[in-house]
Amino acid sequence: MKVCNQCRESKELNMFYRSANMADGYENKCKKCRNSNRKKYKCSCEYCGKLFNSKSKDTRFCGALCRPQNRKSRIEVPCGFCNKVIQATKSRIEAYKNLYCSEECKDKGYSLFHSGENSVHYNTITAKCGECGKEFSRWGSQVRRNLVNYCSRDCLSKGYRKRFQRENHPSWDYKISEEQRIDNRNIEGYVEWRESTFARDAYTCQKCGDSTGGNLEAHHILNYSEHPTLRTCLDNSITLCKECHKKFHMDYGYRNNNLEQLEDFLSRHVCLG
Repeated sequence: MKVCNQCRESKELNMFYRSANMADGYENKCKKCRNSNRKKYKCSCEYCGKLFNSKSKDTRFCGALCRPQNRKSRIEVPCGFCNKVIQATKSRIEAYKNLYCSEECKDKGYSLFHSGENSVHYNTITAKCGECGKEFSRWGSQVRRNLVNYCSRDCLSKGYRKRFQRENHPSWDYKISEEQRIDNRNIEGYVEWRESTFARDAYTCQKCGDSTGGNLEAHHILNYSEHPTLRTCLDNSITLCKECHKKFHMDYGYRNNNLEQLEDFLSRHVCLG
């Protein structure tokens, strides 16, 4: 601790400047008193008119913000809603059509100047859905002219499924024959039939109760190859796990399968899958 010779207050040593000429290595006046003594000239700021103390009598500005290179040139303009005079930079005036003095005036101004014909929602186009035939309204930029438009994502999915199926699909392989597609069960609606079967049976094997993910298969009650009209019929399906499905066909084969075989399998056979 050290006592300042000018203000007579006892202060920490870090409140004094260092000096090699003093015995304790610090000046006798604190930093605050030393700085106030150095600013012995009274000056007036040329920009804001404020009176301030300075080390030089030729100082023109009270601080950095009042110097010309740091001052923002502002222009007085009326508020776009209430006509109150506000200040704004030249760049803001050039960028915006209307400037506002507050958020409240901005909200009211937007509701006033962007309503009716000025609204982005004003010029809408009525189009007809390419899937369900329902008429709907969209902005002009959202309606694809000379193309099929859809009223919802569901209709879009259904429409795309019809438009890009089989030969119209970009990944259609012309080298595969129709017989090969049937054998590989790559037929229309087969994937939906399989998923619907799992959903109806709560993703659970109807024999052993297994619900392990990725371990389920959809079984045709009347076998796939001999009943082409029932290949994607939901009433002709049941969910079995891989082990139970394999056990069924080991016992009853892959031909002439029927409902009696399935009922016998579900009631008598024990499956450890």
